[in-house]
Amino acid sequence: MQQHHESECPNAVGACPYSFIGCNFKGTKDEILDHLAKEDKEHLKFAAKCCNELRTKIIELSRKFDSEAKRTGALEQMVSGQAGELEAIKLQCNELRDALNSLERNMDELKRSGQLTRENLSQVQRRSGPTIAMEMDKLREQARLIDQKVAKLQRGSNVQVTQMTLSGASSLPVASATSDTQTDKRIEKLENQLALQDVQIAELNLKLQLLEATSYDGKMIWKIDNFEKRRQDAIMGKSPSLYSPPFYTSRFGYKMCARIYLNGDGQGKGTHISLFFVVMKGEYDALLEWPFPCKITLKLLAQEGNAHIAEAFRPDPNSSSFRRPTSEMNIASGVPLFANQQKVMSGPYKKNNCIFVQVIVDTSILANSLHYG
Repeated sequence: MQQHHESECPNAVGACPYSFIGCNFKGTKDEILDHLAKEDKEHLKFAAKCCNELRTKIIELSRKFDSEAKRTGALEQMVSGQAGELEAIKLQCNELRDALNSLERNMDELKRSGQLTRENLSQVQRRSGPTIAMEMDKLREQARLIDQKVAKLQRGSNVQVTQMTLSGASSLPVASATSDTQTDKRIEKLENQLALQDVQIAELNLKLQLLEATSYDGKMIWKIDNFEKRRQDAIMGKSPSLYSPPFYTSRFGYKMCARIYLNGDGQGKGTHISLFFVVMKGEYDALLEWPFPCKITLKLLAQEGNAHIAEAFRPDPNSSSFRRPTSEMNIASGVPLFANQQKVMSGPYKKNNCIFVQVIVDTSILANSLHYG
């Protein structure tokens, strides 16, 4: 029955053979034959419409195919070109690793040189007499050479890193990313070591400057530059006081410094310059006589004439300011109303935006001290 209905029965209802292009007619075989004879023009319209749609789709697919073909060609060229780029980058990485190894060796040499310089500085600090000046000149030259080496290394490292960046590392495959990361870490480590070396050299230069300014006869002249700015900083509270470089009564004697308030302290705040004397903790305090016994004279030197402002006093043996220091320095002792600010500004004391402070410690009493030797 099913076979008869589908292929033999003349009364079975079926669809028009052109239904796939849009004809919706249904009927028996005889009705379909009659429909085909009468509706041939409609069927041609359906066929033309379908052909136009197919043609449009074919054109669109052709365009997509051409675009994909061009893209595929570009990708093939990129892949073929990357092989050469990868080899070049590998060579550059090897060269950079060699340069980094050389930098590390130079850093080791710099460390040894810096250690030798510090040892020389310690030897200079243990010596006295005219040889100190010559040793300081040698140390300055060593510090200058170290500065030049560090600067050269930094320039070399920067050039290598710049070349690596410009070589197109952004197009490298994932396989080279790990190597780049390790190289970046080594560069960062070397840069940190160079920065640390710069700090050590700066500290060494500071020690040399302090050593150059240090006196061992109980007398010190302190030049205070940029006076106006320092005074404004004191008025605004940014830096109320300044400390002088340390000085000594002798090579193995008391360690001391001066402290100045350019806008005054205590009773002199806002009207006077306050000047104080400070006993500092020294390396040979265990051999010295305590409390500090020497007479102290504080001076603001006139840069024209002899109208110096001076104050002298003897240490109070009961004051903690003159006992053996237990911290880096004792409480300062001096003169809050040392010099009127207006007098300093209008007198011969400030010239070329600087002033000179002098501290004199009378060491004659120390000659008879058994502890002092």
